[in-house]
Amino acid sequence: MTNSGINSTSFNSSPSYNLKQNPSIFNYKGNNVERLNYLRQILLSISFNQDYLLIVLGLKNMGRSYYNQPSKKFCSTIRLNKVENFGGKHITVYLPSPGGILQNSIEYVKYNNTTKTPLMRVLEKQKLPTCWSNNVLGGTGNCDQISVNPTDALTELNPNEQVIYFYIKNADFFTRVLKLLVSSFYNNAIQRYECYTLTLPSDLYAGTHVERTYTVTGDFLRSVYSTFLRSQRLGSSLKLPAPLNIDNTYDLETTTYTKKELIHQMNNNTNGSVI
Repeated sequence: MTNSGINSTSFNSSPSYNLKQNPSIFNYKGNNVERLNYLRQILLSISFNQDYLLIVLGLKNMGRSYYNQPSKKFCSTIRLNKVENFGGKHITVYLPSPGGILQNSIEYVKYNNTTKTPLMRVLEKQKLPTCWSNNVLGGTGNCDQISVNPTDALTELNPNEQVIYFYIKNADFFTRVLKLLVSSFYNNAIQRYECYTLTLPSDLYAGTHVERTYTVTGDFLRSVYSTFLRSQRLGSSLKLPAPLNIDNTYDLETTTYTKKELIHQMNNNTNGSVI
């Protein structure tokens, strides 16, 4: 299992005994129609909210780029309405020194850790240079560590910061899921048949490791992303989950497709096999 919670297995031929019936995905490693309907909605919520994800997941790379150019600073305002129960909320993440430069100057930033926070507070400790805080302790030559470890001090990160923290922490999972969804079309076209094992991040999705782990086929991923592409202009009410530390109930709008209906979608909305 990779750190991103995704594994893949390649096959020289279809993993299904009969592509029309797709038995490889049903009743396989704990799969059932109810679980597949739930995972389908999870993947759709990720797809419909990828604009939010890409902004948040890009904070670390943007910070690294700007930090390596000393004359530059950056800030990014993220609207949190894509996350369940965070409608109308926002937070601006900055990469200047903590507290800005000079009070009453145009460059001064007064952090309240609710709508304004420094980047270092919402990054995992030891994941980036400590001196990214730009705050050297007087006379010691050491840098002030302003990153927070939520598992030790949850109260030090407010809910807005926790939303950013846990989505940055699980960046690899979301970027790889989006890549898998997009590449599923190409893999289908060249008749590359693969199974993927996805484990949803424990910071955001409830359940044991087994309950959060799904094994799916490429045609299932393609059918999900096809639904997104057909409906993206209309938008969706699907939200991403808040961190479990804040809300352990993810009220996800679920579907109740039958096995026959799911097979129909995986076969390009026909009753025949994909050629």
